[in-house]
Amino acid sequence: MHCKEMICLNEDKKEIGFEPAEIENCAGGKHNLRKIPILLGILVIGAVITATSAFLMNIAADKVLPAVANAGSDPAASSGDIYRESAPPLEPKTGEASGDVKLDIVPRPDGEFQSLNVLYEKLAPSVAAIQSGSGSSAIALGTGIVISADGYILTCGHLLENTNSVTVLCADGMEYPATLAGIDAVSDLALLQIKAVGLIPAEFGSSLSSSAGEAVLSIGDPIGSVPILTTGILSAVVPDMRVNGLPTRLLLTNLGNTGGSSGAPVFNYYGQVIGVANSRLKVKDGSKLSALTAEMVTSIVSDLSEYGKVPGRPALNADIRDLQPGYSAFLGLPSGTYVVSAAKDSALKKDDIITAVDGFAVNSASDLNAYINGKSVGDSVTLTVVRGRDYVEITETLKER
Repeated sequence: MHCKEMICLNEDKKEIGFEPAEIENCAGGKHNLRKIPILLGILVIGAVITATSAFLMNIAADKVLPAVANAGSDPAASSGDIYRESAPPLEPKTGEASGDVKLDIVPRPDGEFQSLNVLYEKLAPSVAAIQSGSGSSAIALGTGIVISADGYILTCGHLLENTNSVTVLCADGMEYPATLAGIDAVSDLALLQIKAVGLIPAEFGSSLSSSAGEAVLSIGDPIGSVPILTTGILSAVVPDMRVNGLPTRLLLTNLGNTGGSSGAPVFNYYGQVIGVANSRLKVKDGSKLSALTAEMVTSIVSDLSEYGKVPGRPALNADIRDLQPGYSAFLGLPSGTYVVSAAKDSALKKDDIITAVDGFAVNSASDLNAYINGKSVGDSVTLTVVRGRDYVEITETLKER
């Protein structure tokens, strides 16, 4: 073979990542040609590995999935965490811990806006840091609003996910363990109680008097050291937004949606809370902060303090969780929601995977809950589920959450 022919061969090699030095070394052509069998061997080994992986995945889908779907034991114990596991949830403490908390909407005062430094000094004591965790480690940081002098704190419910302990750090530096007085998954609001007196509650004002372009501010304290002030405007007031299936008004701001924003108050420049921020209320790219209105919040707080929940919220007769993405993909599971357990009178069964409700695709537990929240207790829904290797349709009557 001529040197020129060897150069052409090596140029082809360059296209698949070989070093240019091999192209220039004509004298080493014979040596480079010996690399061809090695390259072919590598490709053959790769093909064998790929085919073996595909074969094993087929076996897993054919053998492991039915075992998971039909096993009487918890799949998390028999085949790994098929669903997203969580710590034992905090339960609302009724009885001694419950009370009668009422939030009143106060009219706007007459007069000029207050300056930012005056507002900060006035409002910061009504803001607290919320730290939740499991054991000794904090796993969620957010903000709470003091709503009563005797220790009731309003915050966002998702800060309490996967946790069994909550600590409230007040602006005066005091730290308190908190109990859960009530929680509403639909509005994502939670009411905490601490053993404290003499706290400075925030004043709530009407969001109905607010409009796009109005100046607003927020104070967050996710780490319990220095309350952080941010300023901006109301970008829009959306009158008919649905939040988890619940029709409501929503306040959109240009305040940054940063860590610890959930539960922070959105104030007008009179120092009144007109909304409660939630980092999960994302519109478009989710980079700006949205808030539930004061009117919605005040009505829910009353129910949480009295009942520990909002009566009349619909729910399935089952405990559902999101599937683990990596595990479900490996086993060839469909997108959907996993049934961890079901009531005896439910048409659902343990290990079912819900893929649709009333013909609408379900990709996560939040998808399903948002649809259910738009219904009423006693309504019926048609669920498409994977049971074993079969798709079946069942009818489920919604109970009170």
